[in-house]
This record gives sequence, C-alpha cells and structure tokens, in this order.
Amino acid sequence: MKNQTMKKTIRSVVQRVSNIHVPGHEKDIFLFATPRGGSTWFMEMICSQPGFKYCWEPFNMRLDRNRIPTGFKDFLDLYSVNANSKYESYVRRFIENKIPSHNPDPLKPNYRFLTNRIVFKLIHAGTDRVGWFEDTFNGSILILLRHPIPVSLSRTRFPLLEVFPEANLVEHFSPEQVAFADKVRRSGSHLEKGIVAWCIHNALWLREKRDSWVVASYEEAVTNPEDLINHLGDKLVLPRVDMMLAASRKASTTTYKSSEERRKLLENDSNRAKLISSWRSKISVDDEKHLMQILQRFEIDLYREGEDSISAKYSLLT
Repeated sequence: MKNQTMKKTIRSVVQRVSNIHVPGHEKDIFLFATPRGGSTWFMEMICSQPGFKYCWEPFNMRLDRNRIPTGFKDFLDLYSVNANSKYESYVRRFIENKIPSHNPDPLKPNYRFLTNRIVFKLIHAGTDRVGWFEDTFNGSILILLRHPIPVSLSRTRFPLLEVFPEANLVEHFSPEQVAFADKVRRSGSHLEKGIVAWCIHNALWLREKRDSWVVASYEEAVTNPEDLINHLGDKLVLPRVDMMLAASRKASTTTYKSSEERRKLLENDSNRAKLISSWRSKISVDDEKHLMQILQRFEIDLYREGEDSISAKYSLLT
C-alpha cells in the first residue's frame, strides 16, 4: 500500500511539471460523446497528431479530483443555470496551463512536453450547450455517436438520468417526455434506463446542430476507418492521418472492459464488422424493437431498428 501511494505521489509531482502548453493557430477540439461510446479511442487517435495533449473527462463528477478545480459539486450542478461561468473558468485555466495536476501522464502513449492544441473529452457535461462551447472558446466541435443499445449494455450507472427530474434540462422536453423519463428512472429495466439516458444526452445537441460541427460514428470508425479518418483530418485540421489510422487499429486504454476477442477483431480489418453487431446476440428482436421505440418518443432518428450503423442522413461518409 505504501509503495502504491508513493508511486501516485511521484506521478502527481511529475505531472505538475510535465508540460508546457502554448496555444497555436489551429483550434482546440471539444469531443462530446456518451459514456462507453468510444470517446477514449477517438481521443487517442486525435492525440497521435503533432502538438496535441488531452483533457480527460474534467467534468466527470464520479472523480473526486475534478470537484475542486472545476468548481462543480455533483452531476446536477453541471446542468444548473449558472454553470457557464464554471465551465469557462476551468477550460480557460486549462488552456493557460494553470491546472498542471490534470496534465496528461508522461507514461502514457503520445505524451509530449511541448503542446499547442488540446482535445477536451466531454462525456458527462455540456450536451445542452454545445454551441456555447463553440462560441465561447472558438473551438472545433466533434460529436461522437454510438448505437444506444451496445452503449447501454456496457454501462453500470446513468448519472444524467438520476438527476434529470431536478435538472434544468427538463425545460427542454415535453411534459410527456419528462413523465416517461421519470417513470423509467424509477421502475424501468437497466436497458430502458440506458436508452432514456442516451436520448436525454443526445436530444438537445441534435436540435441545435450547426453545419460547422463534425458528427462521426463509432460504427463507421470501426468498419471504414480510412475514409472516416480522412474526413476528420480535413474537417479538424489533423495532418497526419497515417498516424490516426495506425492508432485506430489499437484498442483504447479503457478496453479493460472489453474481451480479448474484441481487441483482436479491432486489429483485423476483415473482421471489424463483428464489433458493431455483437450486441445482437444479447437481446431479442422484440427487445430491440421496444428499446428503439424509445428514440421515437424523444424524436431522435440517429439510429433505426434493424440497423447497426448510424442513419445515412447523419453519416460523415455519404
């Protein structure tokens, strides 16, 4: 125990002096995604690019280390009417390198001492104010999607749904949608809760969507990585697409939740399609129909019953 504590202390001290960040000419990237949606994988692909460092889940209120630097108390606080000032204070201080304790670990891949761009990975916050993030920080917006059923299958808790009845978010939904969400929160199955949480998370940015935002899907990154990464390179000014493609063939650092078989499929282009359909063996056709009808309740057409990939109208490759 003492050795582990000592290692953590040493690593923390090293992180405080491990980076000099001077913003460059290109925009920082704000990556919005649902938990378990592939955001770490995408973040690591982006961080393969020269000059990048990452800001990993700064508003994940499950992590005690985030509460003091961000000023947020809990998940409910993330969606309060006065949250913007806390978001702005944290992001600007991070850009100015004034939160060194949150610098990337020097022992992680793609570590750099000198950086000029940042990718902010946001999976628990800001989904109700994506446009505000773009306007306030003059950043590039990347929204990552993944089919709601495999996302829900791989999650254990749904913090956004848990605080939903008390959050200002309810003002953006119809009384029928709010009542349905609350019913599921109180007595729904695990998968029903996951789907409703996914809908709440994605409904608001979808209404606000701007042409300047890049919307990418996990499924297309898995099955057609070369074309998707070329598009991302063009739209987000990521020049070394060869390095991104190489990174796309590696499992993310959070794939401890995935099986060794999934790791091997990711490394083999000919078998990658199995990665986006394997969830079908875990639920029935009737279950899928029931769960996908929840998306209709929230007027979301990002994914459709019987299809593994994102709807064509939202595909970056059509």
